[in-house]
This record gives sequence, structure tokens and C-alpha cells, in this order.
Amino acid sequence: MNNQDLQNMIEKYKKELVKYAEENGGYVNKEALTQMPESEPVVSVVSSPDNTGREADITELEGTNPDSFNAGRREPVYRNVDEFRARNRGEGTMRVQAFSGQQAFPVVNANVVISKNFTDGTYTFFDDLTDTSGIIDNMSLTAPESGVANEDNEILPYSTYTIRVTHPFFRTTVYNNVPVFDGITSIQPVNLVPKTGTPIDDNDIVYNETEPVDL
Repeated sequence: MNNQDLQNMIEKYKKELVKYAEENGGYVNKEALTQMPESEPVVSVVSSPDNTGREADITELEGTNPDSFNAGRREPVYRNVDEFRARNRGEGTMRVQAFSGQQAFPVVNANVVISKNFTDGTYTFFDDLTDTSGIIDNMSLTAPESGVANEDNEILPYSTYTIRVTHPFFRTTVYNNVPVFDGITSIQPVNLVPKTGTPIDDNDIVYNETEPVDL
């Protein structure tokens, strides 16, 4: 695809996105569409306001170096969602922010599915659409109680989930092993890549989180 073909594709996509958003009650900043930079992958952020009003990083939350914080720990394998909830009494929240063009504009009505694999199959915890700001917020998810994070044991002090985001105009994007801590809001930015009308559109973009990262 040469530069002119790419530019034509982007202009066509912009018009379709505006039309789609307007027909579905959404909002797209049309001025921002004229300044679309190239997209790039992003990773999850775990954040929590402390009593000073700033965001605490993962070192403050866990009292350890993030580079070695997972060493020797693992997440148990659960038979089903009932066992998972019975053995994990904590609760964290998740916020998903879907956008394109390096946050140039939000993606309205992106379908966000949050799930987790168990021995008896995959369980879906949430299945909803982003709002006019490209956000789904305050999704409560099961996590180990916060005291586990301070114990010297082999169990990870957080639960992991899979986030799958789809939209008619963008390639499907999947984030695996997204961490959720008890009492903490996990923020997952999702940078969606526009479809090009080529076979590559059928391939999911997959990111595998290895450990919590504070950006």
C-alpha cells in the first residue's frame, strides 16, 4: 500500500467513524480526526490514589521491587468461577479506555469482554460497550485479599484476566494476564488499530502482560 492509498483509506475511515458514532448516539471529536498520529501498543497501568492525592506506583503498593516482585509466585489453577470466588475474598476495579491515534479521540461503542479461564472453561465477567468517552469504568473483579501481598508465600497477590476489545472499524485487540489487586483500580488503555481492508484484519493483536507496570 503506497502513501496515497493509505491516506485515502484513513480519510474513508474517518468519515465512516463519524457517521457510525452519530448514528449510534456517540460522539467523535471531528477536529481531532484531522490530527491522527500513528498508533502504538500500550500496556496496563495499576494505580491507586493515596492520602496525598497522587497515584501510588507498584513499589509503594507491594513494598517490593517490581522487577522481582513475581519471583517464585504463581496464580493457582481453579476448577471453576465458584472456587475462584470462594478462595479470593478481595475485590478490585477495572477501567478500560479505548481510543485510537495515541489518544487523539475515544472509540465509542467498542465491545469490551473481560474473562478468565478455568479448568471447566472460560467465564465472562463483563461484556459491555464503551461510552462516548471510550470508557467502561467501575467494573468490580475478584482478587486475593490485600493481606496476601505482604505474606511470604508462593501465591501471586493479584488475579489475572483477559480483556478482548472489538469494534467494526478496528482490529480486535486482546490483553492477556491483566492484573487486578484488592482495593486498587486497574486502568487498561486500549489503543485500537483501524482496519485496512486486507486479510491482516482477521488477525487479533495480542499483548501478554508479564507483570504489573507503572507508567
